[in-house]
Amino acid sequence: MSGHAPPTLPRPEEELPSTFMKELDRLASTSFRQLRRSDAQHVFQLLRDEDVKAVASPHARAPDAAAAAAPTSTSSCAQPAPSPVAVQRRLALLERLTMQQQDTLMKVLYACMAPPSATEEQQQPQERKESGEWLRAVYDWHAVLYQVSGDGAVVRVFASR
Repeated sequence: MSGHAPPTLPRPEEELPSTFMKELDRLASTSFRQLRRSDAQHVFQLLRDEDVKAVASPHARAPDAAAAAAPTSTSSCAQPAPSPVAVQRRLALLERLTMQQQDTLMKVLYACMAPPSATEEQQQPQERKESGEWLRAVYDWHAVLYQVSGDGAVVRVFASR
């Protein structure tokens, strides 16, 4: 034995800023009107990737029996709402963001909800990310972010136009 302790993995709250957080910081000074949809879509995909990493994390909490058995509501598009466990995981992820990062994420989500411009329609006719499933995911994340940041983030996004 050499006496050296094996390296330990950082706990989630000790992790270095992720690419997702760095992108939020990079876009913080961009006004809502100047935010390109492609940048917003990129950041939203990074957010979804963070969620996937959180599910795969060894620190991920196993769902308790009551939460796993809880019914999920469905929208008119017949897409199931996120489970209570998923909502709690997302709340924890978004609570780690600074207020400025939360505001920037709100700006990103609103940019993702906006209809594509005519130029964007011509450039990506087959790759439209506005499919019902994708847009539902944007709205689901908006609902969770609103729980964390409240009206303030919404007002700050539209005041920064």
